[in-house]
Amino acid sequence: MNSFAELSDARFSVRKFDPKPVGREKLDLLLRAAQAAPTACNCQPQKLFVLQSDEAKNRLRPALRFWFNSPLVILFCCDTDVVCKIPQERPDYHTGEMDVSIVCTEVMMQAADLGLGSVWVRGFLCGDVKKAMDLPENLQPVCCLFVGYPAPDAKPHPKLHFSRRPIDEIAEIL
Repeated sequence: MNSFAELSDARFSVRKFDPKPVGREKLDLLLRAAQAAPTACNCQPQKLFVLQSDEAKNRLRPALRFWFNSPLVILFCCDTDVVCKIPQERPDYHTGEMDVSIVCTEVMMQAADLGLGSVWVRGFLCGDVKKAMDLPENLQPVCCLFVGYPAPDAKPHPKLHFSRRPIDEIAEIL
């Protein structure tokens, strides 16, 4: 890719993966992207669980409505002990879910830049994931990212990938 715009246009949600494992060098770059991602007040509330073994993935699998057989699954959680709290908004308001979603996006784009495919999943009940992964009270599941090499016949979903609202519907220049 020559530009971010090209990378962004080319990236799609991969739902069919090659079983080839993701090497440690690429995994380290994904985790570096998670570490470098912007978060409110730089609180860095993200806690990632990198599931590579069948045993680890099988713990999570029953808690998700959607499952894609990728060699790597990253569970993104928010540590509510270190979130940026904004009591002026609401007494219980914090930016944790938003921050962790940004972190996931950075990892997703880094994966695309490395020639890896991914699909973002939020089809779960937090309580089910917390129980399956035995998470402490302060860790709240936000989303999962399935990551791996796209299968040779993987392609963008025609309705879900190419359908975009016009820019003038999503943005207003003042």
